[in-house]
Amino acid sequence: MPLTPLHLAPAWSVFLTARRKWSFAGLSIGSVIPDAEIPILYATGIETQTGHGIMHSLLGALTFDAMLAVLAVYLLYPALAGWWEGRFGTKWVHFGGVDVGDIDKLPRVIAGVYAGIVLHVGVDFLTHTSMPYLWPFAEPVSTFSFARDFWWLILVNMILLAALLALLRIHLGRMEDTAPGK
Repeated sequence: MPLTPLHLAPAWSVFLTARRKWSFAGLSIGSVIPDAEIPILYATGIETQTGHGIMHSLLGALTFDAMLAVLAVYLLYPALAGWWEGRFGTKWVHFGGVDVGDIDKLPRVIAGVYAGIVLHVGVDFLTHTSMPYLWPFAEPVSTFSFARDFWWLILVNMILLAALLALLRIHLGRMEDTAPGK
């Protein structure tokens, strides 16, 4: 089970493949929103068979996750970007040569949110032995038997951490080269 922020690495990699086609905010928030249920499940004492609830199911992803993520993009992302800019300077709003401080139009945000959610659930598929993908229509789906093995979890987390750090090192604050003749 990857730590929630590590889910950003696959999302940002997708963003970099086609920078002008994806919403950075949508991909980023979509890739972490399914884990918003974890503290709620722990705080309320609700136990599930897999440790995950509706937000890790296909139905939850298509409805509840997407709605929360789109709201977060339009309500929280601008506040976070503004706070970061005021606290650390304006470099944060550039990633991979693209100004990501502004919010994209709704269709791009929705596409980014769905892509981010799919990436999140896909990574979780590799690191959980059972997931409620088809809830409430079917029992949790069993994945790989080795998915909870300590060394497998360490390996997956280290790969995601290395990828995330590399993406940040290479692309955070990088602006497009707009010099003539380049």
